[in-house]
Amino acid sequence: MNTENLIRGMVNPNFDRPGVDCRRLLKVEPNFFAALKSEVLEFVERESSSNMASANHPLKSTGPYGNASVFSLYNHSGDPGDFRHNNSPFIGNKWFAKAQQYPNIDRFLRVFPEKFNFRINLLGNRSGLKPHQVYTIVPSPQRGQQVLLCRFHLPIVTNDSSYVIFRGNYHHFEAGEIYFFNNATVHTACNEGSGTRIHLVWDVVLTEEAFYNYFVGTPEETLLTRAADPTVPVLKRQPFRSYRPAFANSFYEKTNKVGIPTALLAQPINKLRGLFFKHSSLHRPSRMDIGVNALRSAVASSG
Repeated sequence: MNTENLIRGMVNPNFDRPGVDCRRLLKVEPNFFAALKSEVLEFVERESSSNMASANHPLKSTGPYGNASVFSLYNHSGDPGDFRHNNSPFIGNKWFAKAQQYPNIDRFLRVFPEKFNFRINLLGNRSGLKPHQVYTIVPSPQRGQQVLLCRFHLPIVTNDSSYVIFRGNYHHFEAGEIYFFNNATVHTACNEGSGTRIHLVWDVVLTEEAFYNYFVGTPEETLLTRAADPTVPVLKRQPFRSYRPAFANSFYEKTNKVGIPTALLAQPINKLRGLFFKHSSLHRPSRMDIGVNALRSAVASSG
């Protein structure tokens, strides 16, 4: 898939068009992954989490059932149970407060400077979420423009009956590999296996540097290698009966009755500009300029 089609596939689900649901991107070096896994399991054992089903939790709108909990690794307070500003890409001064206790987790977080949250998601046996959709084109109050948010998963502990599901298509993410996860596609996740599913999950505002790191090159060559095959097979299909536009009213922006962001209703998609922030000081080769041009072309041609 060329760059233009990839970016178009990331954008299209915001407008209920078929797109790229998920993509295998990077593989974590095995010895480092073993050390990272050990620390994540220790973190889950020792630290406090937040229950996604609790009354005021920001993720309650995703319809969690069973044992669905989350540990916030990147926030203001240093409390892993503090999820208040986890979903906001425009609030700064977040940090990983337990870097000394968990140096391998800290090292992994530092590989991705573009992140605005980072967490451990835990799904127990026969646990999961209801189908939902989260818009990934959002307005930036600082920049006065639209930006594109991207989500990534690294499974730490999983089993063959643990699935991520996009538009009724069941996929399995393998432990030790980093995946693009398109939040704008109607999706859910479930763990039908006997053990606990543990994923590292994080979101970024898509910058030129982020696009290069995740989709073109490798951000840390000693820890990560590019996946040989980006395809994530569909294992089975069971169409969704219904879904909810999660977060649309509570975080991103007001919506109309059918859940389309009103900020986007005011202008056709081919008028959107600047889905990349241009704050990166890292110089990249000319292929990054191709990526930026392809993004603009993809948005324009989606109208």
